[in-house]
Formats: sequence, structure tokens, C-alpha cells
Amino acid sequence: MKKKLSRLERRFSSAPMAIVIGGEFIPDCPIPRSEQEYSVAAGAMNILNALSFSGFGGIWISGAYGEDAQLRKALGLEEDSERGGILGIILAGSIPEKVAALGKKKRPALEDHVLSWPKR
Repeated sequence: MKKKLSRLERRFSSAPMAIVIGGEFIPDCPIPRSEQEYSVAAGAMNILNALSFSGFGGIWISGAYGEDAQLRKALGLEEDSERGGILGIILAGSIPEKVAALGKKKRPALEDHVLSWPKR
């Protein structure tokens, strides 16, 4: 448990902001659960796009964090994970210059790798 907490602390202290992505899913809804989940995921992607557009970086992490009872309780979420909960956490912050420079490398010509259909 100590090892898990240490890893969790390192991961979350590496970024100045953590955005919890979650949702409550309605079981008897005409919209299928999968589409309800896709809507939450699309919202998370929009957050990542907005961070990037604003000059910041973000990474979406998921996994055991959503099932962690202590975290769910601390955030005031229901215990019933079937109804929803944490789908992921976006860690956000400034991008170090060294990392930003990686995105500036020479890229291959797009037209060498993409086909238009129908051909013009």
C-alpha cells in the first residue's frame, strides 16, 4: 500500500493541476451507456485540445484511480461504480522547453502519406 501511495503522490505532484473526469450514467435512458461514456470522453478530449491551444500540456491517465474508494469518497462520488464515477484524470501544466522542442522536429510531407478520395 505504501508503494502504491508513493507512486500516486509522485504522479500527481508532477503537475500543478489535476482535473478529474467523471460522469453519472443513467441506466434506463434511451441513450446507451457506451454513448454516455463517449460523451464524457469527448469532453475530456476538448479539455486536452484547449490546454494545447493555450500553450499548456496535458495527459489523461486512467485505471485504478477510478475504482479507488478513498478517492471517490473524497470527491463526494457515489459508492456504486456501476452508475458512473471517475473515468480518468487529466494532469495539466506548462510544457518544459526540452519537451516542447520535440514537437518542432521535421515531419514527412503529408501528401506522401495521405490519399484523397475521390481523387481530384
